[in-house]
Amino acid sequence: MKNRKQKMFFSLIMVCLVFNSILITEVFAVTTVIIDKPWAGQDFDHLLNQENIVFKFRIFGGYQSYSTFIDGQYEPLLKHVGVDIYYEVNLFIGKYGRGEHTFTVSVKASGLVPEGVMEGGRSTIIESVEFEVNPVLCHFVGFGWFDPENPTHEYWKSNVLPLKDLLQEPGYAKYIPGYSYSSFWWNDDDVDDEIRELDAYETSNDIVVVLIASHGSDFWGGIYCTYGSGYNYILTPNELESPLSVLESNNLIVILVTCHSGMFIDELSQLSNNHHIMTSCRDDEGSYGTGGFYSYSWTSEEKIRNVGAYFPRFLYKALLEVNSTFSAFLYAYSDTVQADPRQHPQYHYNLAQTLYLVG
Repeated sequence: MKNRKQKMFFSLIMVCLVFNSILITEVFAVTTVIIDKPWAGQDFDHLLNQENIVFKFRIFGGYQSYSTFIDGQYEPLLKHVGVDIYYEVNLFIGKYGRGEHTFTVSVKASGLVPEGVMEGGRSTIIESVEFEVNPVLCHFVGFGWFDPENPTHEYWKSNVLPLKDLLQEPGYAKYIPGYSYSSFWWNDDDVDDEIRELDAYETSNDIVVVLIASHGSDFWGGIYCTYGSGYNYILTPNELESPLSVLESNNLIVILVTCHSGMFIDELSQLSNNHHIMTSCRDDEGSYGTGGFYSYSWTSEEKIRNVGAYFPRFLYKALLEVNSTFSAFLYAYSDTVQADPRQHPQYHYNLAQTLYLVG
């Protein structure tokens, strides 16, 4: 009697094991993923600096590990299940660029997996979704004077680099930083080449800021380049307008901080794309300032306080206080004339909408 009970108990145990094995196999066999964010066809075209793309997906089944891929590239930052994952858009664009993307979740077997569910333990792609990341970027190209008698040339650095830094500063920059370039050793061909290089990265909705701070000549009719001499090393209004006319941006900001820079207004005002052209003085005036200093370690406020030329110092300060480019110009005009009545900044403005660079 005792043996019969033992046999019945053993049979019951075997039935339970078989049943549980079937259940476990079913769990692994029906492993699925639900991608809640981003959803198919979602557009990320209004994100600003340091904002995030939110990913959320849920995996059902018995797998103990998985990996995720974007555009076929392994993405270690996306490593959580069942929670929102915040991917900073600056980092995302820096790695993957703008445009259409495919977010794919792959599952890899790990631990005790029933035989036959996955062949050889290979990864199996179980779900993907397509979405678009195409927000506005802010690009910067800047050129400053190089003084061989003062190799640190902090005066010229102080006129160029604070704006470049401000447009990339996480706490201030409104738009996602894009292409960035600055040089203090250049000629007119370099300006042409660099602006045309920028064209490969910008779109019509992007913001493009071009800044040149150097010496200007009414005799030669342009801006001195930092190496060479004579007319062959002068950047003329036509030579600057030519590469700018290639750009698609309808948010083009051009800032010229040189003596006689007002001579560029007539030529650059002919640009077909919407723009805001600013010069530090009229075509018959000098551009003045004080000794400038620059340190990368300074805060934006400190950098701007130490800008050498009057006009950019007051312009950057107004931008930092969250003024539009146009109102910032008006403040800078007033402060510049008050600081030195010999110079009167000039502008040509036809932007389609009010543009704020900081916010």
